[in-house]
Amino acid sequence: MTSSRSIGSTSRRALALVCLFVGLVAFARTADAKKRIVVLDFSGPKAEGYQTQVEGVIKKVGTMVSAQKWLDAADELGASKMSSKNITKIAGKLKVDGVVMGSVDRRGSRYFVHVKLRAGATGEQVAEVQLVVRGGKLSSSDLGEVKDQIGGAIASLEAPGAADEDEDVADEPKHKDKHKGKGKHKITDDDESSGDDEATASDDEDAKPKGKDKHKGFRGHDRTDDDVAEASDDEDADADAKPKGKAKGKHKGKAIDEDADVADDEDAKPKGKAKGKSKDRDEDASDEASSDDSDGDRDRVASRDDEASSDDDEAIGAEGELARDPHHRPFDALAGLSFTSRNLSFTTSPGLTNKPQGYKSGVPVTGVFVDADLYPLAFNGKNKSITRDLGLTVMFDRVLSINSQLQYTDMTGAKQTATLGTTEQHYAAGVIFRYALGKTPSDATIYASVRYNRSKFVIAKEQAPMGVTVDIPNTDYTYVDPGVAIRYPVNPKIAIVGGVRALIITNTGEMQQPDQYGAATVLGFDVDAGGDYMLDKAWFIHAGLKLSTIGFSFKGTGTLSNNRDGDATTTDVSAARDTYYGAVVTAGYLY
Repeated sequence: MTSSRSIGSTSRRALALVCLFVGLVAFARTADAKKRIVVLDFSGPKAEGYQTQVEGVIKKVGTMVSAQKWLDAADELGASKMSSKNITKIAGKLKVDGVVMGSVDRRGSRYFVHVKLRAGATGEQVAEVQLVVRGGKLSSSDLGEVKDQIGGAIASLEAPGAADEDEDVADEPKHKDKHKGKGKHKITDDDESSGDDEATASDDEDAKPKGKDKHKGFRGHDRTDDDVAEASDDEDADADAKPKGKAKGKHKGKAIDEDADVADDEDAKPKGKAKGKSKDRDEDASDEASSDDSDGDRDRVASRDDEASSDDDEAIGAEGELARDPHHRPFDALAGLSFTSRNLSFTTSPGLTNKPQGYKSGVPVTGVFVDADLYPLAFNGKNKSITRDLGLTVMFDRVLSINSQLQYTDMTGAKQTATLGTTEQHYAAGVIFRYALGKTPSDATIYASVRYNRSKFVIAKEQAPMGVTVDIPNTDYTYVDPGVAIRYPVNPKIAIVGGVRALIITNTGEMQQPDQYGAATVLGFDVDAGGDYMLDKAWFIHAGLKLSTIGFSFKGTGTLSNNRDGDATTTDVSAARDTYYGAVVTAGYLY
């Protein structure tokens, strides 16, 4: 039997494949299509930097449309005010799905960043986020919140309709559309078309406070330097203040009347002059609207400020903010290089010829240095008790390579030098407590700590030539070092640090053994001072100087302290001082 293939069947299969391909392409294009978003200029101190970071988030979820195109379209359409109706008109012309606006308010050392998203299809606000920042940059958690709140809302925006259709809908008063105006009264479509009854709505737009305030087109309220300074000096007064000035703005040389509070209430506003109402009543309605709206905005800012202050400035929106508070961060560490020299000297009786060998370093030796503080209970951002400031501290410092040179006279009377291997190392571990002298990052912090220490300097005496005595005792200090330190921020980038510790020594190694220098009274202390330079919120560079010194007062019971001249009844060596000094250069990390 001979088989054959149906031509009709093949054609249908080919057509089905073509349809499937076209469908997949259309689906892919639809899936890849991003919402068109315009970001208008932010207003307020440091606004440009915050805006740049927000735009970085918006670019990941949408397609950016130039703010200049929006302003040009606003001029062309005569839509200078940021009302819902005007936003819809401009968005329809440019095919923009959403508009992002932002403002920044400074309160002392904190910056309140307010970001809003308005839908191009309706002109109404669909999402907002308020952030409290301690510097010129938003943190990763801040940007994450912008992505979740603003970016998430962008994905669900509907495409804007044509501008003409929006105007037609706005002009047809078929039903009542309730909007809350600035004076807490309601505006309906009937009000817009009824002549005398539209007075209160019209005067919301026409009534202006009495002074001058700076505005820039669609940028919103841009505070002057005097305003910022006043806000910093008197937060409570600023929170209760009510704007009284007449808002003025400029856009390409044209004066634009713009409401300072358009970001909070920008619903449809009638354009005509109100009729049938007395001038006094009109002014009363306008004053009421301005006062109520101003009170609302100021109350929201004051509430946010009080919320930030109530938790001692550490829990700002999320637990992650705690890491950026220098007073209560859970962890910081630094690692780098140390450079150390040693000087061991003895005090002897006058005329003693058989003086003990001292130790004096030449070029400082290089070591690896690590220091870290951990506050386990500070990882919980809700913990406001004293336990968040109780932590653990560790330190490690070891010289990478060091040799000691011993000078001696051989049997022929010639001067010789022997090189002996040497180990120099210091480590410490203990508890630390910190106390902030204020509530802002510019305030100093006091640290109190107690550590257990082991510090040794050991010379390989077995490497000395035969018959040569090394009477420099190897030291292996064991001690605790209660101390205090301070960190004082000079500015947001630079901080000065310093501390002092008492060395309570319990063991010195060979130094106090009977065949060496015997019993002694031992006292010591160390000091350090340096500075931090912040590269960003997490990384910094630290450089500092250090000094540690231990003094011995011998009691004359050791062989090398009372029998160097052959007379054991006299003290030949009465004291010694062992001093280490140097510097550290490290990189640090804050969490």
